Formats: sequence, C-alpha cells, structure tokens
Amino acid sequence: MVEKIKGKVVSVSPTDVIVDTIGFSFQVQITLTTFDEIKDQKEVELFTHLNVRNEGQSFSGFELYGFSTSIERDYFQTVTSVSGIGTATARLMLSSLTAQEISRAILLEDVDTIKSVKGIGPKTAKRMILELKDKLPETDSTQLERQKESPSKSNTYAEEALSALTMLGFPKKSAQKAINSILKQNKVTSVEELVKLCLKKL
Repeated sequence: MVEKIKGKVVSVSPTDVIVDTIGFSFQVQITLTTFDEIKDQKEVELFTHLNVRNEGQSFSGFELYGFSTSIERDYFQTVTSVSGIGTATARLMLSSLTAQEISRAILLEDVDTIKSVKGIGPKTAKRMILELKDKLPETDSTQLERQKESPSKSNTYAEEALSALTMLGFPKKSAQKAINSILKQNKVTSVEELVKLCLKKL
C-alpha cells in the first residue's frame, strides 16, 4: 500500500501530476480540487490510493491517485466502495464537489446534487445515499450535520468524550463514530453518560 508520495513536480495538469522522487518519476492521477492546491508548487506531498486495474480476469495495470488532503482520499475510497462507482466517476465527483459538499448531500439525501455528477443517475445516487449515510469519513461539516439539532452542551460533551475515549486507547475515528451515533439517538446529560454509552458500542 502506497500511503503518500512526496517529491519534485516535473509537470502538472488538471488531471495528473508527474512527481520525481528517489530516482523515479511517478504519474499520479488527481482531482481538480487537488490541482487547484498544487498547481503552483515545486514540491508536493500527496495522500495516495493505488488502484489495480483488471480487464475481465486479467491484470491490466496500476493507477496511482493522489490527493492534497487525507479527507479527500478517504472520500474517494468511500465513494468507490459503492457498487457501480469506479475510480473515474469518483475522481469526477471529487472534481465537481468537495468532500464537505458530498457529505452534506448524502446526509440530507440530496439526490439532485449527487446525480449532477456526470455518470451518476438517480438509481446510483439513491444507492450511494443508502450505502454511505452511516459510513462517511468525518469532516467538520459531517459532524455539524449530524449534530445540527443537538444543544450546544452536546457539542461540548462530544469534544470531552472524544478526548477521554482516545486517552483510553480507542482510535479517534471509531470513537467519533460512536459519539455521533449516541448523540443522534440519545439525549445525554453529562460527559460521563456519553462515555459510558460509547463504551458499550466500542
């Protein structure tokens, strides 16, 4: 698994960048969002996703995708987990919409925004909402949408509970998911109550 690539920019276009590192030059496929971030840079550090291409039962090559943030990479991987969504469509989606806009559209079941991406029809948009609503990588806007009806105290409880759970050794992503789930289904009155409820889920 290639987690990151860092090196000098040989050339860059809206669809790919050539990165020179440790004596090798790699062609990395990118989104327009990442292009906007790196187009004027001489050196880049990109979060990567290695895609193995197959034609039928036969291996046909590798594609390396790069993203300026880990959140964009996480959303790319999440979107491609949906049946019928390939890497080309996922890249187009993340070129048309930000990760925050995708999370908002899915959480609000906004079919029109999702199907505005070329290659995604109404059925695929609905399937994406159904499959990803509880699997979205966390962004600030994702948390906001999940907790938008919660009182301000719940936000404070969430922050303190997240800190407590991570100190107890739980992964931050898993802890945040548990907290969001609890706050969505329960009205908590203290940090201790929230932590206890989360411990039952983790």
